Amino acid sequence: MEARQSHFGGEQLQPAFQEPALQEERNRIATELHDGISQNLALLTLKMEIISRLADTDPPRMKAELTKVMVILESTVQELRRLIDSLRPSDPAHFERVPAETAPAGLQPGQGDERRDSGKTGPIV
Repeated sequence: MEARQSHFGGEQLQPAFQEPALQEERNRIATELHDGISQNLALLTLKMEIISRLADTDPPRMKAELTKVMVILESTVQELRRLIDSLRPSDPAHFERVPAETAPAGLQPGQGDERRDSGKTGPIV
């Protein structure tokens, strides 16, 4: 089976050899990432440019723009979590918590989903 390099550097199978259902799911995920999350990130980039210009000239408007950015960020995080959750196996036995060798600094193995599981939203402080 012939493979080609993706633009991320990993091997990618030729579409002709992929199952139609798998290709359809990959297309759905790509569309959701492009139409939602990547568009929001592009918007946030533009808003941050505006905010940087307003810092010295119009602090009240800058604060208003920062509030809008926070709303967009929260929405984007929720959308990303929804997409990730849709990709998780429905059987909890297939889901593993943070393994010891990959746990980020300060995070103990078995931790990692408390915030998401709590239903809390907003910035992590």
